[in-house]
Amino acid sequence: MAVVCGTTLTAGCHASAGVAALLAVRLGEHLRLVHVCEDLRAPVVLGTSEERGVLGAVRDALEAEGQRLAADSGAVVDVHLAAGPVADALVAVAEFEQASFLVVGPGADARPPRVSSVVERVARQATVPTLVVKAPTKLLSWLSDGKGLAVLVGADLGRSARAARAAAATLQRAGTVAATTVSVAAPGVIVDDLRAKLARLGAPDEDIEIVTAGVAPEVRLAALADERDVDVVVVGQRSRSLFDRVWSGSVSRGVLEAVATNVLCVPVGLAPGAVAGRAPDVVVVGVDVDDIESARRAIAESVAVARHGGVVHVATVVDSPDSASRAGLRDRAWTSLARLVERSDGAGCTLEHHVLDGEPASALLALAERLDAAMVVVCGRRRSLVSRALLGSVARGVIDAARVPVLVVPPERP
Repeated sequence: MAVVCGTTLTAGCHASAGVAALLAVRLGEHLRLVHVCEDLRAPVVLGTSEERGVLGAVRDALEAEGQRLAADSGAVVDVHLAAGPVADALVAVAEFEQASFLVVGPGADARPPRVSSVVERVARQATVPTLVVKAPTKLLSWLSDGKGLAVLVGADLGRSARAARAAAATLQRAGTVAATTVSVAAPGVIVDDLRAKLARLGAPDEDIEIVTAGVAPEVRLAALADERDVDVVVVGQRSRSLFDRVWSGSVSRGVLEAVATNVLCVPVGLAPGAVAGRAPDVVVVGVDVDDIESARRAIAESVAVARHGGVVHVATVVDSPDSASRAGLRDRAWTSLARLVERSDGAGCTLEHHVLDGEPASALLALAERLDAAMVVVCGRRRSLVSRALLGSVARGVIDAARVPVLVVPPERP
């Protein structure tokens, strides 16, 4: 894993890059320093013999910045020159690196406490925790001087609260963290009931604080962060389908815009184990018993990512509207699946198998929910664009509706 940091190679990014470098050192990871070149020629010449003539100055500046950060912090710095839309490129690099954190500054075109439109898009699209550095001095004091980090975790009653608390816990690997979970409730809410629900999400009772307010949660959280001189506000970022509902009205966007301190946006799809870098105990893998080679690869990948001693549940789905034929299909599927599991190597994991009924994506996710699985694994298939549009995909259905991380195992290349 790595810490990924975006830089514009201007003085405005020096502080956030310094934070990223020290964070990488404290986490024992390397720093991937990324500059996205917006020159229209960049996508064509990158990686070719023409790159030096067109982008030589940019490449030299990026290398120099990497050397500066390595000298100042002692971090192992790898530089990466990318091209295309800035937000898309940064998110892609962070996902490829399986970054523990993606670090960005507020942006040159932003007026405090707001952030630039590019940074907003990064925080919205990222699949890893995104640290927006607005108050670098606070983070530098924590990372270099040993000062404790005051963290305010904004919690609701959903998976975003779990993800936010897990990301706050990950920060403890880098230094001392004092985290308080705050839930903003509407007037009239039964506080004891809300406290009990938050405790079930994993928040220690003494760290839970419930405040009532007649204003939007993000406004109250921003006010609390300012009143208490908080160093970092952590919020979970829900994933929704429509942009208007995804981002424009979200608490995370409101906090990102309103608070004057640093903000950590955490994708809700990150389960606590995934954020903390631990292998999952329970994995559900969906297979097609008519495609044995793909099924074997999916099982092998599931065993590889599962924690030693964990359980991998191998499932296939019988989707037939004809009840008369369904029984025969189930029997054949059970026999094939049992044989497949018996011949698979669990490598320290227990292998269980299930034959399910119904729509494949829904059935797999229902099983994962019932087993409290930490990850779902599915097989990808190569289809044309028209085929995907008309027929859909089990993998796509699982990805769109899953509440836990999803690993898609691609088919073998022909």
